Amino acid sequence: MNSNTIFYLLFLVGLGAFAQQKTASELQPFEELKVFDKINVTLVQADQNRITISGPQKDEIAVVEKDGVLKLKMSLDNLWDEKDATKVTIFYTTVKTIDANEGASVLVKDSLVQESLKLSVQEGAKIKGKIVVKKLVSKSVTGGVIEVHGSSNSQDITIKAGGQYETQKLVSDSTHVSISAGGRASINAKLFVKATTTAGGTIKIYGSPRLIDSKKVFGGKIIEIN
Repeated sequence: MNSNTIFYLLFLVGLGAFAQQKTASELQPFEELKVFDKINVTLVQADQNRITISGPQKDEIAVVEKDGVLKLKMSLDNLWDEKDATKVTIFYTTVKTIDANEGASVLVKDSLVQESLKLSVQEGAKIKGKIVVKKLVSKSVTGGVIEVHGSSNSQDITIKAGGQYETQKLVSDSTHVSISAGGRASINAKLFVKATTTAGGTIKIYGSPRLIDSKKVFGGKIIEIN
């Protein structure tokens, strides 16, 4: 057997192994994405809804589609292994709500451009990326982290129990932000900010807005940064 034949056979074996490590399928239209169990997801805006999963744990991820909600979670008795190379990519036409739970991570690749968006994180989960919207509603609780940049005409933010909201590079016209039971927020607004802390928490205000309506109940900090 000559060297060219050996190389060709090795190439076929490698190609077959690669194919076994990747699955792809079309998705029904969905408005809400919910991710659980420390799964890492990359979102890519496209002209068709589909999902690709590659890596050692690809067969252990359950994809559930029901009533306009797309859920990703580990199948029963399986845990996400943060050390492996499993990758989940969701191609979407539009998504109105992104909800990350239980240590999951969602990365918006390039930028998400649409009229409005809701972001929700809890239990140490994260959402990161660039967004360009007119209205943004966000909630971060129990150690969840939202780190987004871009622009939004208005923001409505709720933070509880150690949630974090890092959006000093997301420029808005007006922002309403409320923190209770600890947590922190960094926001950027040009015109108006309504900021409230209850029982602790820190709000940092960037952008030198024209008007700030601030209120602290039982502690907390509201800081203007010019």
